[in-house]
Amino acid sequence: MAKFLRITVAGTVRTYTAENIITTERLTATTTAITFNHFPTGFKLLTLTHASDAATTKVVSIIDDAIQLAHNNKSRPDVFITVTLPVAVSGAVFS
Repeated sequence: MAKFLRITVAGTVRTYTAENIITTERLTATTTAITFNHFPTGFKLLTLTHASDAATTKVVSIIDDAIQLAHNNKSRPDVFITVTLPVAVSGAVFS
């Protein structure tokens, strides 16, 4: 069953697939990237712009934990996993 992450961006809840995620990484204190395998055309990068993440990797850790929950059908059978971040997300752009 497909799983999805719900992330609030600029006050609006957006839904992103939890499938085919290759990496989640902190680019700067205010940007986090999620890389998706977009077979057969290559990769898609979702860049989240957010308030400063003073904990350096807190945003990445929370997103990674949500991805793990999404893939654990026994403990988390939900289709939608709400990602609650400690900082406000102001933008999300695919490239």
